[in-house]
Amino acid sequence: MSAAIKRELATVVIAVLLSIAIGSVLMLITGNSPGHVWWLMVTRTLGSEYNVGDMVYRATALALTGLSVSVALDAGLFNIGVEGELTAGVLACRFPRARSLPRRPAGSSAGSSACCASRATRTRSSRRS
Repeated sequence: MSAAIKRELATVVIAVLLSIAIGSVLMLITGNSPGHVWWLMVTRTLGSEYNVGDMVYRATALALTGLSVSVALDAGLFNIGVEGELTAGVLACRFPRARSLPRRPAGSSAGSSACCASRATRTRSSRRS
């Protein structure tokens, strides 16, 4: 294993342990037992197939949003409006005509594209004045 991979793994482990520690401190502040709360979170999430499927369903959109940011960053672009684009895409999928499965990705893309276009137009017009 190379030194770069070891460094990346160490960074991930430190980040996970730090987030668990901060979460535990917040649980203690609110008067809850961290061990009990972490146990409930794990057992209730992994306790049924429905909960696992729901977790994967919700995490997929976030993972793909993160992937889109990483692709843009690799291309040298910086995007701070990803949450709004995700929301616009979700709302576009909820239109009555976008109910069929083949239209949903197109609705999502159209919604986020409209959000990006309106933001780009506002940015260009504010630069001119």
